[in-house]
Amino acid sequence: MTVGIDILERTRIVRLLKQHKTRFAKKIFTKREIDGLRRKRDIYYALGFSFKEAFWKSLPPRIQKKAWFNDIEILWKDNVPQVYLFGRKIDGLVLKYNFDRDFVITAVINSRNRPKQRGYDDRERTISQEY
Repeated sequence: MTVGIDILERTRIVRLLKQHKTRFAKKIFTKREIDGLRRKRDIYYALGFSFKEAFWKSLPPRIQKKAWFNDIEILWKDNVPQVYLFGRKIDGLVLKYNFDRDFVITAVINSRNRPKQRGYDDRERTISQEY
């Protein structure tokens, strides 16, 4: 089990959205995320960015090296965030968040990561098998 935590100053995202909305959004978010956020306020952009960071921190190092912002999607269903990696929904996660006027904090508890077993060669497993 691993945990990823991120804290973000909301004004940072608000400033980026005002100055470079299209460029920032395309660099960080997928088309599915942007389509889902069109009618949402900046808080969803801030939470999405922060959840991506927290989830990435919860990944094993070998997967971190292969996963970029556009490989991780945070999609909202009934105001509940869901995480997708490489287009596949990831189960076994606990996602928590809180925010106020100034900050957003997110936490991802990833129960999918297990310690390596003795004699187990993880080089034979691919990312798609694990995630």
